[in-house]
Amino acid sequence: MQSRKRKISQLEESVKDLEKRIKDGAAQLKEQKKGKEAERTELLELYTRLQEEEKELSDRLSQYAEYDPEAIAQVKLRTEKAREDANRWTDNVFAIKKWCKSKFGIEEKVLDKQFEIPEDFDYVE
Repeated sequence: MQSRKRKISQLEESVKDLEKRIKDGAAQLKEQKKGKEAERTELLELYTRLQEEEKELSDRLSQYAEYDPEAIAQVKLRTEKAREDANRWTDNVFAIKKWCKSKFGIEEKVLDKQFEIPEDFDYVE
């Protein structure tokens, strides 16, 4: 019976000790949260400012996008391809006109008028 009372007493002491540790831990947690809240607010403000600055810089960068060397090179390539394509089509028109003249004996001016080919139709330089 005595060992049982001693065991109960030890357990009660252990419970009191654990309750005290829980209270101390809760108090420490509150203290740490208080200190962290100010830091958290400060970090959120910094984050917001950095987001705004990033947006502003992105907007400024987009203004200069048309001067990007890669974009200019792409435009030059597309322009050159379009010029080559136009000259190929022009060459095809001249070839068909020549064929029609030899095959049907039609004058060039008549062909131009019938197919609405302008007088200044020529290769793109």
